[in-house]
Amino acid sequence: MFKGKDFGIKLFFYLVIGVYGVLIDIAVFNFAFNQIVGPGLNFFGLDTSTETVKALNGTISALIGGTAGLINNFLMNEYFVYQLKWHKVEGTKRFVKYTTAIIIGSFIIGKVFIFNFAYAFSGHQNATLSNLIAIAVGTFINYPINYFWTWGEIAVENKEKNK
Repeated sequence: MFKGKDFGIKLFFYLVIGVYGVLIDIAVFNFAFNQIVGPGLNFFGLDTSTETVKALNGTISALIGGTAGLINNFLMNEYFVYQLKWHKVEGTKRFVKYTTAIIIGSFIIGKVFIFNFAYAFSGHQNATLSNLIAIAVGTFINYPINYFWTWGEIAVENKEKNK
């Protein structure tokens, strides 16, 4: 469908798929934050009203939501943007590259640093908005990495074929 198109067209569809991934991320994040991680921390005797435990709940929940979004977005980009059929070895290599880029861009920079900064700035009141800010920052770090590294050879091959 989008084979051989340039950087900008792929960016557009990467972002469209990313919006769907954000919906998954936010849904899983909110469920984890309110139903799993928070009550789990409370169960283990941690006072969930303290700022530190609120931040820990938010960070863990953001990583859980981000993982759900990561898997969804990788599969949708493979199928829709790059139109690749799954090959065990090559697909696994791309998944490892994609996951590495997401861990650096979205998880370490976005979910840990940016999320905690935004969450602290909001007085630990708006975890969902803090998560959205972290996702936005991660997206603009991840796209160039994934375009040139994860799918770089495929993007170049498709561009050459369509000249």
